[in-house]
Amino acid sequence: MNDGEFLCHTFQYSVTRDDYSAIANGTFSNLVTAEWLQNTNSYSQDAIPAGGKVNVTVNCSCGDSNISKHYGLFITYPLKPEDSLQSIANQTKLDPELLMKYNPGVNFSKGSGLVYIPGRDENGNYAPLRPRTGLPGKVVAGISVGVVAVLLLLAFCVCIKCCGRKKKNLRTEYFGRNIARAREDKASDSFVNTSIEKSAEFSYEELAHATSNFNLANKIGQGGFGEIYYAELNGKKAAKKMDMKASKEFLAEL
Repeated sequence: MNDGEFLCHTFQYSVTRDDYSAIANGTFSNLVTAEWLQNTNSYSQDAIPAGGKVNVTVNCSCGDSNISKHYGLFITYPLKPEDSLQSIANQTKLDPELLMKYNPGVNFSKGSGLVYIPGRDENGNYAPLRPRTGLPGKVVAGISVGVVAVLLLLAFCVCIKCCGRKKKNLRTEYFGRNIARAREDKASDSFVNTSIEKSAEFSYEELAHATSNFNLANKIGQGGFGEIYYAELNGKKAAKKMDMKASKEFLAEL
């Protein structure tokens, strides 16, 4: 396979008095080589301890959907001197071209090496290739990171939108209050000014006479700028404030 990767299965073999050649050629019927066992184990050829464990890694295949989806079970077959492409095709009743596709570049008449042949299950049927539903770890990690980033971005946008809407509402409420307050003040000033402009003017003597010289019997209240007296002027009831200092405030009190 690519990048030095390959499909395999590792068996653990308990050694009695064997060496790598006996294990490869005898016990495992040339499915591995003595050199391969030497490279994949820590024991040297002449120092394999009795009872020790030897890792026997056998190459295998799981099929290729680009070739055929009808074959998902494969036999790892060690080539013998008497084998050829046609003889193996006759034994397995498979198309030679199909065998070549699963073993590209292999010389079936070499007498050594491994080839992969579609195998049958316990019922004598060819097992179809199972679709791979899982994704590689890097792909899953990439998708997870992408999804998290999108969710964070959406959450950030929602927060900004909500905060903007809240600030807008606060600004609207704030300016609305100020505008209403300004209108009230303006209306009050307009009322005071209008009242002052239309108010009749009386002399001190007239006011003193109308209130019996500011008699306490006519006093009806006390304001922030003086005492308020009741009187009738020109046949109309009126309130009069003693020591008047601010006409607007007086009218506002009224």
